[in-house]
Amino acid sequence: MTREWLRQQGDAYLTALLDGSPAAVARDSGARMTENTVAIPFGEGILWRGLTTAPENFRVDVIDPVSNQLVIGGLADVRGRPFLVGIRLRFRNERLIEAEHLLTDLIQPAAWPNLASPRPALGRDVPAELRNDRTELQLIADSYFDALTSEDSGRAPFADDCVRHETGLRTTGNETPPQLLLPQNTPADDRARMQILMDGMSVRSPADQIDSGLFADLQKVWPRRPIVIDEQKGLVACFPLFIQNGDVRASPLVGYPGVDRLPSPLPFSTQWLEIFKIYSGQIHEIEAPVFIPLSYGSGNGWDEGSGL
Repeated sequence: MTREWLRQQGDAYLTALLDGSPAAVARDSGARMTENTVAIPFGEGILWRGLTTAPENFRVDVIDPVSNQLVIGGLADVRGRPFLVGIRLRFRNERLIEAEHLLTDLIQPAAWPNLASPRPALGRDVPAELRNDRTELQLIADSYFDALTSEDSGRAPFADDCVRHETGLRTTGNETPPQLLLPQNTPADDRARMQILMDGMSVRSPADQIDSGLFADLQKVWPRRPIVIDEQKGLVACFPLFIQNGDVRASPLVGYPGVDRLPSPLPFSTQWLEIFKIYSGQIHEIEAPVFIPLSYGSGNGWDEGSGL
């Protein structure tokens, strides 16, 4: 299956979603589908029932002719409301065998300028002399999660120009911290601490955030699922499960005045779509179009035993 064929299948799938017509999708009789990690019958769920505008202006495609997979991350409308979505499709013998949907309508107002269109680098081909091979791309993407869970940015090859966006919000390298909405039911002391942490993290580079101890409450990232690899664009789409069990590693926070330790969080997990732009052996862009909160212990809907 070619890149062009996979791209066409992605467009056709979005059209079928808009039409609410699962019968229009050529699929295997055993095709599996999840939406926000829950296995549901093919043709059911929010996107099949409610998609009114497919991702267009803000859309990132990761196309993998080796594994016959396609990922689409972007901004859509569901019954007139904006949603960020991540869609993974996998084919065999030109028939769909897997469909994975992630979606959220939690979008910070400060994110909207970055949701007009993707960063240009995400759509550019990597020149042949700068490309990494498939195995290298997978290992480099995976190393990011090693760094996150060790307070050691040296475990991942960050480029000096690396910037991370998360549901449209630029979370690294800001000249001034973005204005974020915090939950209104958060106690005043917790709100003040959250504001200090968010202000401090948003002006740091991805590497500096890791080394500052900001992620010491992240127990593990597993499964990581760097499973859709686009060698032509230098993109790796991962579907990592972040697990926070309530423990905090013994790493002091550095550079957050008034907050020297992370508090122990109540246990929870989050499921993400993360897209890495990699070339010359380094991570240059990180785009996380969508993540969803989960109850602690929840699995990802695909890997037996995931979640704990």
